[in-house]
Amino acid sequence: MAKTTQAANKLYCEQCDTLVEYEIITKNELYDIRGEKTEIESKVAKCNICGNELFDPYLENENLKQAYRKYAQKHSLVLPEDIKRIRENYGLSQAEFAQALGIGKATIERYESGALPTESLSTLIKSAESPESFLKYLRMHKDKIKADDYTYIEERIKKSAKSRGVFSKP
Repeated sequence: MAKTTQAANKLYCEQCDTLVEYEIITKNELYDIRGEKTEIESKVAKCNICGNELFDPYLENENLKQAYRKYAQKHSLVLPEDIKRIRENYGLSQAEFAQALGIGKATIERYESGALPTESLSTLIKSAESPESFLKYLRMHKDKIKADDYTYIEERIKKSAKSRGVFSKP
């Protein structure tokens, strides 16, 4: 599946049966997020010829991210920028961070890109902000991590703790 990083120049209009220029309008829409209605001000493409609403994968993805973000904030779930900040505080790649927590790299990639984490994974990721907790999780997964990777991750956690003035037990 191709990633859409921006809105298309022209979109297909079913009503006009051709590619058309369009304008982007905003309107309130309800999204069903985990069984809960979440209202956002979404951006929608509208055909300049007939006024029909058009499907744009980029805009739909951005609207969904906005709905997820609103839901996450309401339920105190970790946000994408928080995950990235926590991970980068340790100087770790997504793969290293995921290994230490015992979850998949793809999970961290999705969450940093705006996907909605589960409550349990949100809590786990938030707990990694504490070097002591993060070391605990790393040690729990030691047998699943290559020795060199384990040593590197452990050193990064301890270095980060020291630079932040946080005491970490060896």
